[in-house]
Amino acid sequence: MNKTIGEAIDYLIQQKGQYRKDIAEVLKISGGTLTDIIRNEKELSFLMGMRLLEHFELSVDEFLRLLSKEEIGRKALSSIKFFEKKKRKEKRLEETNTP
Repeated sequence: MNKTIGEAIDYLIQQKGQYRKDIAEVLKISGGTLTDIIRNEKELSFLMGMRLLEHFELSVDEFLRLLSKEEIGRKALSSIKFFEKKKRKEKRLEETNTP
């Protein structure tokens, strides 16, 4: 379907007529953390993913079919953020060293 993990979760919530607060309880996280996952600002852990699949009675293959190839192949958010921060730092150093 070409979705990110966050978009796929939001899609499932809407399709099944459920509420985010209930899904947050299923995942054993706060509503704010679920919102961050849906916005693709935080990762879905393996255990949270298993709880989600069990709750929605989905197989891993069924969930994967919702995701884009880019989403499946992307780096972990922590790696992406690390390299973005490193890049910004290098740019600031270049700017301060440029005459």
